[in-house]
Amino acid sequence: MAQARNPRPFSYDDLAEVLEWAGLRSVDSIAERIGRSAEDVDTAAFLLGLDTGLACPDLVWCDECMEWRTSVNRDGRCPVCQKRENIRRERERCSEALAAMTPEQRAGYERREAARHVPMAKSRPYPALTMPEAATRRERAALAAFQAVAVEAWEIEALKREYDAEKQRLKRMRQTLGTNPRSGKREGTASA
Repeated sequence: MAQARNPRPFSYDDLAEVLEWAGLRSVDSIAERIGRSAEDVDTAAFLLGLDTGLACPDLVWCDECMEWRTSVNRDGRCPVCQKRENIRRERERCSEALAAMTPEQRAGYERREAARHVPMAKSRPYPALTMPEAATRRERAALAAFQAVAVEAWEIEALKREYDAEKQRLKRMRQTLGTNPRSGKREGTASA
């Protein structure tokens, strides 16, 4: 015969966490936060008369940028931090390509780049949070979660434009060098 599970009683702090986050964070994230099982948190929320259905997006903490984000990868990096890392790598490749150019190639490349006049695309306005004066603490937390999601989307869009620009810059540098990055072979020297 199976023994009935006898969970340890909830402390005041644990119950306060459940009260604060039920409906704003997933049962799993609350359980992880207080070191309990999801079943324990679900039971406590039920006994407290709380709905555990999410009223807002469930966010996770990114240790790299110290922000609440919609997701993190297995390395603990959010999409925004991953985009920033991708941009850093592209800039590193651009530096290597620039260093590999002969003075004539570099002069021709810089002349062509200076002649390029590409207007910067306008970005959407930064998402502003409008908080009603009569909002409860839970409503404020839910609105803040929606704001965090909107800000993350805005940042990703801006970083994507920057990443695409760096990729194009590297492509033009490699064309000047006459290298094919896919095969690693030289295609011939481009005219300066």
